[in-house]
Amino acid sequence: DVARYIPQLAAVNPEQFGVAACSVDGQQYAKGEVDFMYCAQSTSKAIQYCMALEQFGEEKVHKHVGVEPSGQSFNKMALNPAGLPHNPMINSGAIMTCSLLHPDLNVADRLDAIMQTWREMGAGGDIGFDNATYLSEKNTADRNFCLGYMMKEAGAFPEGTDLIE
Repeated sequence: DVARYIPQLAAVNPEQFGVAACSVDGQQYAKGEVDFMYCAQSTSKAIQYCMALEQFGEEKVHKHVGVEPSGQSFNKMALNPAGLPHNPMINSGAIMTCSLLHPDLNVADRLDAIMQTWREMGAGGDIGFDNATYLSEKNTADRNFCLGYMMKEAGAFPEGTDLIE
């Protein structure tokens, strides 16, 4: 189901479906509406996590995000007993892994670096950024902002993390 609380996403036809896979030796399979541009949303969580692991390794990443299931919904207002997100696949964990990526760069350059990684992983495919969806999400992101401040209060973020940025 599409996220109805985000206006831009609520307008998307929930019947649209497509799937594609590429084997390690380059064989490709695609079925359904695979030429339709879509918003990655939660599918980005696994990719961000991999990017953080590649940049910093497990030890550093897991100082800031756990690895256990939470047993809760993806946007639950909860941290694990250590004051960390339970895992990278829930909203708090995705916020945390994003905060780890390219900490030495300003916001614009961070976005460029992350988008470049997505383009490389997409074999040069059309990877974009939809500003209307970003603004729609930002305007309804009170819960995610709250998760960010919960993690800040718990001391979960790397030193120097600016939640506004």
